[in-house]
Amino acid sequence: MSLRSGGKFFYLKLRETGRILFSDKYLLYTNTVLTIGSSVLGDGLQQFSEITKKRQLVWDTRRSIHVGATGTFIGPFAHYWYHLLDWWLPGRTFKIIAKKLVADQFLCSPIVISSYLTVVTVLQNKSMEDIRKTLKEKGAKLYCMEWVIWPPAQVVNFYFLPTRYRVAFDSIISFFFDWYFSYTLFGKQHKIEESKHIDKEPF
Repeated sequence: MSLRSGGKFFYLKLRETGRILFSDKYLLYTNTVLTIGSSVLGDGLQQFSEITKKRQLVWDTRRSIHVGATGTFIGPFAHYWYHLLDWWLPGRTFKIIAKKLVADQFLCSPIVISSYLTVVTVLQNKSMEDIRKTLKEKGAKLYCMEWVIWPPAQVVNFYFLPTRYRVAFDSIISFFFDWYFSYTLFGKQHKIEESKHIDKEPF
């Protein structure tokens, strides 16, 4: 097999795999896995930054699992949200896209942010008071940043992409935004002397 024919074969297999993964039968699972992956990679970028700056000595695998767990809710939620939004507001006119942006920012964003913060803090065995404090303080910070990042990104999403690819595009943007989520939630909380004991803690 020549290099050219091998490349064509690989492209065709990749296209067929993509067609299957984004089919109606598997789309929910694909979107959930993409969201989990984006969350874990975003947190990984933040942890790598902390380790590079020597604020953290070892990888906190428990934290990555907790962050990844947020995708098991946010992925399916985003999947059905985009389907609902396109059913409720069909079309790609300026007026329709503007309505979708308003709905996305005022309805979807608060749910996603609250879900992320609540799932992670609950898995960390935080008290109800800690959860309320986290939602109030860090949730507000994340929501303000969402207004900077997501409206321009969603214009592209709503105008150019079919519904089935919305969460995939979302996950690409979220890779960087999930880093900010992780930074906002965990910050510089790791002390060098405490980092040595991270992997000894139970999940």
